[in-house]
Amino acid sequence: MASIIKKRVGGRTYLYAATSARVDGQPRIVDQVYLVPEDGVIARLTGQPGDGLALPDATEHRRFGDVAAVWGMLTRLDVAGIIDTLVGDAKVSGGVTVQPGCCAPS
Repeated sequence: MASIIKKRVGGRTYLYAATSARVDGQPRIVDQVYLVPEDGVIARLTGQPGDGLALPDATEHRRFGDVAAVWGMLTRLDVAGIIDTLVGDAKVSGGVTVQPGCCAPS
């Protein structure tokens, strides 16, 4: 489980992304990554245009793995096999099947 934690060093507060897990039955931080000083976050959130701390004008969001996740789920559920079972031996134009890796009709 990931969370953001604070650490005080030399009178300043720093933020870390920490991942916790159970080790020998006890919760422990197993990984942590330094993010930024706490005052840096406050400056970003309250920054005025022109001071170099403003938020970006636009962001771009991308999806990774959506198709692979759906393909994996369909494979685990054997959807192709179920469809072929329901269709049976019906003649289909061009010998089309939903089974992956099936070759063209001879």
